[in-house]
Amino acid sequence: MIVGMLGTMPFVASSIVVNTFNNFKRTSKRRVARHDVIGLKPVLEDIGPDLDEVSFNMRLDTTLGIVPLAALSLLRTMQSIQ
Repeated sequence: MIVGMLGTMPFVASSIVVNTFNNFKRTSKRRVARHDVIGLKPVLEDIGPDLDEVSFNMRLDTTLGIVPLAALSLLRTMQSIQ
């Protein structure tokens, strides 16, 4: 059963194949500009959101029904498209 997707890579949990992730972390930040003012303290300006960062771990293991080299190749292909 497909439980999710990352681009074209499915996350699967079945009796034959297990391809899931753990330690998921998402970080969001704001962009801020600093403007120097003569004789006064600098002024900060909120420019807007920055890019989000996402990280997680995947176990690519043949005993879980995954072909590690094929999975790595797919991940590298998706990375190069970005």
